[in-house]
Amino acid sequence: MGKYLKFSLSLTTIIFFTFFSLHIFGYFDIKDGGGYGWGGYRLNLLSIINPQGLRVNWSIITTNLFTYENSRIGDYEGFNYLGLGMIINVLFAIFLAIKKKKITFSSLNSKLIIIFCLLLIIFGLTNHIAFGPYELVSYNLPEFLKIFTKPFRASGRFFWPVYYIVFISTLVFVLKNLDSRKVLTYALVIVLIQVVDLSGGMRMINKISTDEQHSPLSETLLKVDQLDSIAKDYEKLIYVFPSYAPKNWVQLTYFSYKNNLKTNFGYFGRRNETAQDRYIRQIKMQFEENNLSKDSIYYFSNEKLWDDFYSKVKDKSKRIKIIDDNGRSHLIILPDK
Repeated sequence: MGKYLKFSLSLTTIIFFTFFSLHIFGYFDIKDGGGYGWGGYRLNLLSIINPQGLRVNWSIITTNLFTYENSRIGDYEGFNYLGLGMIINVLFAIFLAIKKKKITFSSLNSKLIIIFCLLLIIFGLTNHIAFGPYELVSYNLPEFLKIFTKPFRASGRFFWPVYYIVFISTLVFVLKNLDSRKVLTYALVIVLIQVVDLSGGMRMINKISTDEQHSPLSETLLKVDQLDSIAKDYEKLIYVFPSYAPKNWVQLTYFSYKNNLKTNFGYFGRRNETAQDRYIRQIKMQFEENNLSKDSIYYFSNEKLWDDFYSKVKDKSKRIKIIDDNGRSHLIILPDK
C-alpha cells in the first residue's frame, strides 16, 4: 500500500506543478484559444523516421525512402526525425535489451516517465491517428475535452520531450552495455552517420538564416531610418490599435528592438482578447481626454483614424507622416514633452 501511496503522491505533485505552471505563464488568462488545428497539426506514427520537414528533407542518406504525402493540414508540425544514426542506435538498444533481458520498469521513476511519455504520445497523435499517408483511426472528441485541445492545437510538438528521452536513454543504455573496448568505436560510427545524414538539412537551414536571397527578413526591408531620429526621446511605441500581427509589425518590432522601445503589439500564438479590448478602450480614453502618455510614440496605419485622433490632441502634440524607402506609410502622433 505504501508503494501505491508514494506513486499517487508523485503523480499528484506532477499534476499540481503542471497546473501551477500553466497559471503562472498565463494559460488560464487566454480566452482566444483558437478553434481549429488539433487533429491536423499532429504526430504521425512514422514521424521519427520521416526526414521531410516543412521545406527541407533532412536526410541525404535515406532521401525519400521514408517520406510520405501529408494527409492533413499540418502534419509537418509532427516532424520528429531522429536521424539515421540515432535510428540505428534505437534499434540496437532494443536488440541489446532483449538479448540481455534488461527490460525492467520496476522503479517508481521509470513508471512515471513511461506514463508521462504515453500521455504525450496519445495527445500528440490526436483523434486522427495516421501511419504515414494512411489514417488508421478517427473519432470525435468529447466537447468538454476541447478546453485542452484548442490552446495546444500543434500537438505534434508534444512528442519533443519523448524525442529527447528516447534519444538520450537509448544512447546511454547502449554505451553502458557495450564492451568498453567497443564503446568509442561505436560512438564515433553513430555520430558520423548522424552528422552525414543530417548535413544537407543543416546546410539548408544555415543558408536560409544567412542568405538574404532565401531570408524573408532582409535588413533593407526592415529599416525605417526616418523613425530613428524621433526614438531617442521616447520609451514606448504604442500601436493604435494593437491587434494580432498588425500592419508593418515586423518592421516596427525591429525598429523598437534597435531603439530599446517597449511595444504593445506583435505576432502572438495566443492572446487574451478581453485584455486587448480593455487596452484599446484605455488608448481611446487617452485621446478623448487629451492626456497622451508623454513617453510614448503613437503609431497609426489607418489615415482616417490618424486624422480623427489628431484633431482631439493637436494642441498638445504634433504629427508626422513618413514614407519609407519601400513606399510604406508610417503615421505618427508625438505628445509634447
